[in-house]
Amino acid sequence: MIAAVFCLLVFPAALSPAASRSDLTIIDAARKTQSMQSLIHQLADKRAVFIGEDHDRYDNHLNQLQIIRELNTNAPGRWVIGAEYIQRRFQPYLDAYIDKTISEPEFLRKTDYFARWGFDWRLYRPIFRYARDHHIPMVALNAERELTDEVDKTGLAALPAADRARLPQHIEDADAAYRERLRKVFDEHPDQGNFDRFVEAQLVWDETMAESVANYLDAHPDKSMIVLAGEGHIAFRSGIPDRVSRRLPGIQTAVLLPADKTGDDLEGADYLLVSPTQPLPPSGKMGVTLNTATSDVSVKSLSTSGAAAQAGLHAGDRIVEIDDQPVHSLADFRLALLDKKPGKHVRLRIQREAEEMDVQLTLKP
Repeated sequence: MIAAVFCLLVFPAALSPAASRSDLTIIDAARKTQSMQSLIHQLADKRAVFIGEDHDRYDNHLNQLQIIRELNTNAPGRWVIGAEYIQRRFQPYLDAYIDKTISEPEFLRKTDYFARWGFDWRLYRPIFRYARDHHIPMVALNAERELTDEVDKTGLAALPAADRARLPQHIEDADAAYRERLRKVFDEHPDQGNFDRFVEAQLVWDETMAESVANYLDAHPDKSMIVLAGEGHIAFRSGIPDRVSRRLPGIQTAVLLPADKTGDDLEGADYLLVSPTQPLPPSGKMGVTLNTATSDVSVKSLSTSGAAAQAGLHAGDRIVEIDDQPVHSLADFRLALLDKKPGKHVRLRIQREAEEMDVQLTLKP
């Protein structure tokens, strides 16, 4: 399994709602195969169920969705969902989305989803829509990215007092085995900077998410939480689970991790969720990278074989509209293309120096 710990921004590709997961095999800690019905029975008395994921694995999210559905069907009103993908200060917008008082595009804009998380929204959309349709509360778990970025740059001790106060008071150090796992992830990306600060940033994530889980469960003794997070935060329990248990002694938990084969290392999990890779349906692409350091949405570079280059766009062109939808931000750009498929004809309005012009292009896979 891949220990996807320090989340790099990528933009994979669309998600249709999950049906029955006939290709899912559930393996318990004794290496026995369990049925979904048996798994749900065994999870019924738990207060926290941690389900790990590789963020860009469509099948991982479909597996999570099925377990959420089954648990909610078995005990409606009891379960809530904790999500790594939304940072804590955006909880009001997450509540408003679940309450259907803001739309999906407004929710994505208000939470700055595309800049702060970045993984294809279609990977997560069915889970969020299921929660919205069934009135299941969702809890934003993560620390603000500005804080974790600053810890990664300067270290926890260098944070201004006001920023430090927005994080958990006690951040327990990583044990030797956890540090070694983090070292392997760090070494795969040698441009990350200082290893000790990298570990501190990781621990800030872990402790903040654990605090968010524990605070919610402590305040809602009638609820149980399904925690969705990268498997690196959950494997061996040393990320989030043990830190929740430290805050809530005696809490009953279960850890489920994704796997490619039934013989994969359990990595401290109670269950492995084994499923074949299933890609998202392809999305339509323009073949550009964008300048993100400016307030405008402009083209930084183009793929020579991409749709934008073939339609005559240049580096530096500012994208003003996509199919009559104004584009003022990265979120506007992503939302305008979100559900457009390869082969879709798109009209762009671009600004090149002082001139505005319309360009037609056909999106590619």
